[in-house]
Amino acid sequence: TDQSAGGLADVFQLRLSLHTYVEERDKQKTGSDTATFEQDDVRSLGVGADWKLTSGGGHELTFGFDHFADRVDSLRVDTDTTTGVSTLRDGTFAPGAEYSSSGVFIQDELRDLGAWDITLGARYSRYDFAFNEFDGGAYVEGDFDSFVASAEAARELGEGTRLIGVLSQGFRAPNLDDLAQDGDWAGGTEVHNPDLQPEESVTAELVLEWSRERYDASLAAFATEIDGYIGRILTDEGDPATTGDEEYLRINSGELSLTGLEYSARRYLGDGPYSLGVQAAYVRGRQYDENEASLDGVHARRIPPLFGRASLRYDAPSVDAKLRWSELSLVFAQEQDRLHPEDVSDPRIDPEGTDNWATLNLDLGGRMNESFDWNIGLHNLLDERYRVHASGFDSPGFGLVFGVRGHF
Repeated sequence: TDQSAGGLADVFQLRLSLHTYVEERDKQKTGSDTATFEQDDVRSLGVGADWKLTSGGGHELTFGFDHFADRVDSLRVDTDTTTGVSTLRDGTFAPGAEYSSSGVFIQDELRDLGAWDITLGARYSRYDFAFNEFDGGAYVEGDFDSFVASAEAARELGEGTRLIGVLSQGFRAPNLDDLAQDGDWAGGTEVHNPDLQPEESVTAELVLEWSRERYDASLAAFATEIDGYIGRILTDEGDPATTGDEEYLRINSGELSLTGLEYSARRYLGDGPYSLGVQAAYVRGRQYDENEASLDGVHARRIPPLFGRASLRYDAPSVDAKLRWSELSLVFAQEQDRLHPEDVSDPRIDPEGTDNWATLNLDLGGRMNESFDWNIGLHNLLDERYRVHASGFDSPGFGLVFGVRGHF
C-alpha cells in the first residue's frame, strides 16, 4: 500500500496471493469390498490493484483490476480389500481442470449533491475454463463475460435518521464444481455440465438507519431476482430400495426469487459499560421453472429459517484494562419446514423440517500487552444438541475457543 501524496492517485494498493488447498478422503460404502482414496489439490495465483483518487467536484474515485488463475489436480485410487489390488482412476474433478477470472472496475462516490450521497459502480468480468473429459474424453474449453452496474443513494431524513436505497446487478459464472466435477453426496451423485450458462441477478434494497446518543439500529428490506439459477435435475433414480445411488445433472433451472428483512440494534444501559444487542434475519424464496412442472413455484432450496442473536455486552471504560470486553449471547434459529422437493428427499434434512434451537455462549477478551490481545469463548454452555438447517449433521456440544491477535 502506498499512501504518499502525488502520483496518479492518493492511495495505491497492490495485492499478490498464492493459495494452496489439499483435501483427502477415504471412503468405503457399506457392503462394498472397494476402498476408495480421493485427493483434490487446488492451487490459485492472484494479483489485483486499485487506485483511490479524490478529484474536483466532490468525486471520490476507486478503480482497478484483479486476476485469479486456478488449477485442480484430482485423483482417485480404488483398492480391492480382498485382493489388495489398487487401480488408479480419474478423480472427482476432470483431468487438467483450469479456471481463470479477470475483471476491471470503477466506483464513483459523489459528495457534493446537496442532501444526497450517490455512489455509482461498474465492473466487467471474464471467466475462462478448460479440462479434459473423464476417461480420456475430448478437450473442453469455454468462457463467460459480463458487465454489471450498481447505484446507491442516501440522505438524512432528520437528525440521526438516514435512508439508503440500492439497486445492483449480479453475475455468477459457473465454477469448476459445476463445470468439471462429478461429486458424491449423501443423496447420490451430481454430474458436471460444461454447457451451463451464468446466473444473472438484480437486487433492490432499502435501509433505514437510526443513530441516537444511547441507541443505534438499522432495518433493511431486500428483493433479489436470479435468472438462470444453477440447480439440478434427477436423471437416474437408481435402485428404488437403495438410498444414495441416485444421479443428478447440474442445469440452469429457471428463476429464483428471494425477499427478506434484516434488523440489528444496540441499546446502551444508562451511562455504564453495559449494552444490549439484537440481530435477526428472515428470508423467503421461491423457484420458478416453466420447463419442469415439479419445480415451478416451489420453495427455494436450503433457505434458512428466521435466525438471529441477542446479547448482553460489557466494554471496559479504560483501554488499558486487562479485561476489555465480555459478552453473553443467545444464538437462535426457528423451525424451518418450508422445503424444496429436493430438500425433502435429501437425507441430510429431516423431511418434516429442521427443529428450532438456541445456544448460550460466553465470550471475553482483553489485552496482554501493547502488541497482543487475547480472547476466550465458552460456546454452547448448556451442551444443547441441535442442527443448523441443511448442514447434514448435529453441531458440536460444549466448546472452548482461545485466540491471540498481534498488532505490529
